[in-house]
Amino acid sequence: MIILLFVLFFLAAGVSLVLGIRHTLHMFQLNSYQYQAQGRYFKTHLFQTVYPVIGLVLFGVMAGGLASTSVAATTMIGILAICYMAGLAFLYRPKKAKKKLVITARVKRLILTTVIVALLVSILSAVLVGAARGSWWGVLAAALLVTTLSPYLVLLGNLINKPVEKGINRWYINDARRMLKSCPNLKIIGITGSFGKTSVKYYLHTLLSAGFDVLMTPESYNTPMGVVKTVRGSLKATHEIFLCEMGARHVGDIKEICDIVDPHM
Repeated sequence: MIILLFVLFFLAAGVSLVLGIRHTLHMFQLNSYQYQAQGRYFKTHLFQTVYPVIGLVLFGVMAGGLASTSVAATTMIGILAICYMAGLAFLYRPKKAKKKLVITARVKRLILTTVIVALLVSILSAVLVGAARGSWWGVLAAALLVTTLSPYLVLLGNLINKPVEKGINRWYINDARRMLKSCPNLKIIGITGSFGKTSVKYYLHTLLSAGFDVLMTPESYNTPMGVVKTVRGSLKATHEIFLCEMGARHVGDIKEICDIVDPHM
């Protein structure tokens, strides 16, 4: 019975950990990797934010010696932990969103850093708890803690990667600026507003394409790096007009995009 519980426990922990990291990556990407926007997401999803407290309580039980080492107590704690992680997996299940998670190079780097941080946290907690309660309790407590903290490990991984990402983004931005300057006859039209940006962009594209070679940011690519990706991947010397959709989700976004493309209109 105990062995079966261990197997179920680690299966539930693995699924919850993967789903937790994936969900946080997705939401964080939709929030343009902005901590302030991610904080608002946590506030508007309170149950998802508060539910992991149960996991911290269970971790305290495992780590603090509050539970007996009897078979009955171990079984009860194991069942509670499995039920908790099943609920966590349900909360982090893939849901329909405005955009799907795009596995970019940045996301791959963030996944790698998150995995390394998760391993370090696991090893540290396993050693500390194992020294007090025994190696099995240490491993169980470590798995529970890392699973519970998975959203915050992603955010910590992004913080660690921030200097690298800033340097990479700066190189991409400068390259996009260079490409735009190499097309002196290109007319750049910036389109922004609260609603209707994408629709207006498509209207203008249809109208202007009758007489000009027009490039536009695809779909709702309207973040600074989305604009940079469009320029670097699609701009040609033959283009006469660039329709640039500019998202205004955070203070300073419009200025940042204007500094990149320098729109004429």
